Amino acid sequence: SKLNKYSRIVLKFSLMMVSRAVDSQPLLKEEFLKDNARFERLFVTGLMSSKPELRNIYIEAVAQMFVHFTRQPDLFSMFFSIVYINFEKCNKKDLSPEYFSLFSGALEEARTNNLLQQLGGHNILDTVVKVFQEH
Repeated sequence: SKLNKYSRIVLKFSLMMVSRAVDSQPLLKEEFLKDNARFERLFVTGLMSSKPELRNIYIEAVAQMFVHFTRQPDLFSMFFSIVYINFEKCNKKDLSPEYFSLFSGALEEARTNNLLQQLGGHNILDTVVKVFQEH
């Protein structure tokens, strides 16, 4: 069923609260980085949802996290890895245009903030070019 207006607001706000809390509290950040498998499942489930409304909330929240975390390369890298690994492993026919936009935006954030090499630049770019050509 469709998310009502308030559910969308609460979900979006909750995702942003996670990012702000992790960003501002060193112990929480350490725990988040250490046990990111749970967060990875949560975000991938949302990013790949068959429900466009839910998927778009997650995509928008993760895109904002990329912008917010550019000054914290370890957190940026963690979220980038979630998006990239899922991008690399999934059936490309299942990807929405919004996911491509999210991934492209993340690459652009990484490039403009000199984080691309730290993330494995050439391998990522080769994969992206190949996938975009195939898709």
